[in-house]
Amino acid sequence: EMHEAVFEPRLNPDACACRQSCDCAAQPHCCVNKKLGVGYFYSKNHFLPVTPLSFAETIQWMQRSRFCLCPPGDVPYNKRYFTALLSGCVPVVFSFANTRGELNWWKQRRGPAGHHEHEPFWSVINHTSLVVELDGQRGIKGFLQKLRNIPAEEVELKQRRIEAVRHLLLYDTTGSQHDAFSLTLRELIAGLPARRGERGANLIARALREELASAAVPR
Repeated sequence: EMHEAVFEPRLNPDACACRQSCDCAAQPHCCVNKKLGVGYFYSKNHFLPVTPLSFAETIQWMQRSRFCLCPPGDVPYNKRYFTALLSGCVPVVFSFANTRGELNWWKQRRGPAGHHEHEPFWSVINHTSLVVELDGQRGIKGFLQKLRNIPAEEVELKQRRIEAVRHLLLYDTTGSQHDAFSLTLRELIAGLPARRGERGANLIARALREELASAAVPR
């Protein structure tokens, strides 16, 4: 089921020494969701977030969720998007228009020309079909109700699509199926020129094609 994404502070007597008041900065374990017991993220350091949940607990929570919010970060890509896909959770992304009116999942005005080409293996994986896309300017208000209004059949279809391509974002050390490594080779081959006189590039392309053939990736 979908877990709430709006957190409200509540005193958690088991995690805090305080009883009458709660300082989220000093005791982040105090600040939890009123209904679900999930804590706030609080940190003064962007790279060292403080959270009551361990990484393993976060993954377990995502695996139990239908939707995982994936707001934009500092760069066009973000790890939480891929963590959501690998957890089988439908990513909720926010689209923005740049100065030319082209949509992207990063930021408005100065964002890239489009989100498709900035996602991995976009020629093989239709990322748009895997996500719920909300308007980054007008779609944030009331987005929880919008998610609740999505038919269960549509959510299940997206989850099946995610399951069908999930292995393409992982490295399969057994070599038994197509994975991120074999698709990376495919992307490299597609990006190499094959013009006369570029002997070095052709030799590299040939070696990559041989490796690709051994990986049994469909062309």
